[in-house]
Amino acid sequence: MRYSRWIFGFSLAALVLISTAWAVPLNESFSYTNFPPIGWQNLQNGDGARVWDRSTMNTLTTPGCARSEYEDLSVGLISKRWLITPQLSVDNATDSVTFWVRTLYSFVAGDDSLFILVSTTGSNPADFTDLLAGYDPGSGGDFDTAYVRYAHSLEPYVGEDIYIAFLHADPDDGDNRVYMDNVTGPELLEAPQPPSNPQPADGAVSIGPDTVLHWTNGAGTDSIDLYLATTEDSVLNKEPAARKVLNQLVESYDPPGNLPSNQIYYWRVVTKNQFGSTDGDVWDFTVIGLPLPGSCDIGGGNNDYADFNEAVAALESNGISASVTFNVYGTTYYEYFVIHSIAGASATDTILFRDASGTALITYNHYLGATEGIVRLDNADYITFDGIDIAAIDSAFKCVSIHNGATHNRFQNATFTQDLSGGVPVATSVLYCVYVWGSQTNYNTLDNLTLKAAKPGCTWPAQLSAMSCSTAL
Repeated sequence: MRYSRWIFGFSLAALVLISTAWAVPLNESFSYTNFPPIGWQNLQNGDGARVWDRSTMNTLTTPGCARSEYEDLSVGLISKRWLITPQLSVDNATDSVTFWVRTLYSFVAGDDSLFILVSTTGSNPADFTDLLAGYDPGSGGDFDTAYVRYAHSLEPYVGEDIYIAFLHADPDDGDNRVYMDNVTGPELLEAPQPPSNPQPADGAVSIGPDTVLHWTNGAGTDSIDLYLATTEDSVLNKEPAARKVLNQLVESYDPPGNLPSNQIYYWRVVTKNQFGSTDGDVWDFTVIGLPLPGSCDIGGGNNDYADFNEAVAALESNGISASVTFNVYGTTYYEYFVIHSIAGASATDTILFRDASGTALITYNHYLGATEGIVRLDNADYITFDGIDIAAIDSAFKCVSIHNGATHNRFQNATFTQDLSGGVPVATSVLYCVYVWGSQTNYNTLDNLTLKAAKPGCTWPAQLSAMSCSTAL
């Protein structure tokens, strides 16, 4: 055959090297975008420049195949494009190597040849001294533009660890472009294939905070490590703080508790076996909070949120899809907070903070600003505080401030207290318990409040006439 002119020194001799390594069978369809696949080698050791590459055209099975592109060389030169498998363990007399090949065009078979070679000593081109077969691509040759399957027994190599090479030898001005797909063979003796099929999908948005991560381990995986963090570098560098799973054979991970909302998360799975490890791609997804349920508890022994700040953070991250009531338990909450516009809040879907224990009090004693209150509604709408007392101590000055277009809010059935014994007011206006200001800050109601203050009462810009204030002073 013609191929004997280009390759020399091949024989069918075989050495016996016993192997007891464990792995999985070779089954390569070139589906992953990385090429050559993990553990494979792709090189040129002739006079050409091209090597094998991956193609998404003319595949036997989608989405990819291996391709050897022809190239034009001067007379007497030859391009030798090698695609070499990982090390394989031949354990059974029935083991074989199979593959499918075709050409692109119906060119008449020329001088190029496809050789299937075996090495028992190494993966360098010079190590491949055993010839399994040689084929002439093209019209009138061994295969043409339709895929043909070939299978070759590896029985002479039982008990040995081998490499298999696919060598496209292309002399002179080039002949046929060769495609190859669905290569199978005996057991792999290499690091595992990378993971795939991430769920949530890479780049997914609007993922719930209770999401569970799923993926498919690559062939040959014995265990995995998983990294998850809010910074990409932590995952890329496999920092210990980002590692959530170590040396387990799993294909899912359920983060403890809910993931904080409105945040991008980066994650990576590293597949491992006795021959090495393979880093998977870094995937990411964005968590958007689920709307809050109809009733939640703040404080007390079995609460959803420890304090108002936690509850407000959940409101702002998740929004609401129906009316929500926060039942407030416990006694004193030493904090201040700001509530901004809440997604989903409306005249029909409202937010209520109610005193469920009869003792709820919010207090603070540090300066917040001349116009800022311990409870501040900033462009927030349809929020009611019912029965929750507020006390401004020393330089905190104000109990409540409502501004920046906040509308349809209500404070009722409570006592607001100012105790300025340790503070020095900077102006008369800061003495008011409730301060309302800003354009379009309308339709807010104070009902059945007791104000105990240095200057009891409430104030708001004169142009905002739709403020209702019914208080006991």
